[in-house]
Amino acid sequence: MEALPEGSYLDTIIRAGRIGGHQYFIPLSWNLPQAYSTQEKAEKISESGDLYAALAAEALALEGDEAYGASSLQLGRADVLNLFLETSGSGLIDTESREVSVEEEEFRRMADFVKVFYDNMEKTRTIAGRYQNDFAGAVAHFTWLLENYSFMNNLRYYQTVYPKMVIEEMSFAPFERTDGDGLTVQVIQYGAVNANTRNAENAWKLLKYLMDAPMTVDFPKYETQSIYYAPVSAAVYEESIETLSSKDGVGPGWPVKPLNEANAQLLLEIPGRIQEAVIPNAALGNLTQECMEPYFLGEDSFENCYDKMIQRMKLYLNE
Repeated sequence: MEALPEGSYLDTIIRAGRIGGHQYFIPLSWNLPQAYSTQEKAEKISESGDLYAALAAEALALEGDEAYGASSLQLGRADVLNLFLETSGSGLIDTESREVSVEEEEFRRMADFVKVFYDNMEKTRTIAGRYQNDFAGAVAHFTWLLENYSFMNNLRYYQTVYPKMVIEEMSFAPFERTDGDGLTVQVIQYGAVNANTRNAENAWKLLKYLMDAPMTVDFPKYETQSIYYAPVSAAVYEESIETLSSKDGVGPGWPVKPLNEANAQLLLEIPGRIQEAVIPNAALGNLTQECMEPYFLGEDSFENCYDKMIQRMKLYLNE
């Protein structure tokens, strides 16, 4: 595989496919979990600077109120715990040594954060169903809308939808690392060239084409067949922001306006805040979710579930 031109791609994202100094996988796109709210409600976030704590505190404050919830959920992943472990920077394993590396205290914090969703699942489902076709009603009854769809397209979408349908300005907050040191993002699509292929040159050309392909910015919000997430090419990323800043998008029955200058600048700053990118491990995510499910459902203690998970992880790593 030929060397990638230095500075042409978002190096932190590209490193996600590197193990022991060797590039096994080529990341093609990436994303991060986001929270959207009104400016007024978002002040609760800025007070603590910790979105995880703010959301958990809001859920506790609304615990006895069946009409209001802390958040809706549009995450698109079944392994919710592993998603937030990745996002918070609390990796489960050391990819170099293939050993369990998670710290129990930080793991418990993320497990308790995910348990908030489980404890409020029935209420969340009821409220979301009640206001399924009423965005203003949903926003009025949820403090945050949590999403794991394309954050670049989402920002343009909600920038118009909030003022038009709620008559309030939107606030956008990406979930940050719990050490306060920027962002850990997820690689969504990636590719590799089989070492035994007879068409290595053409395979590499295909990957290079995908790395440099323009980002899709004109699909309906939840049209999963068309979604292309943030590109790994630095030039294409900036071009995508220019396109989002000059082109209307598909809205809920009417177009959404181009990205404004402040939000375009926000997107430009995000790559510089990325400390790490992770290629999600589906097998590990499913294992973690399965072991911790009894704790989330209140059927077993954290300690029992955690010990079982660690043992299962060790077996998985030694297979």
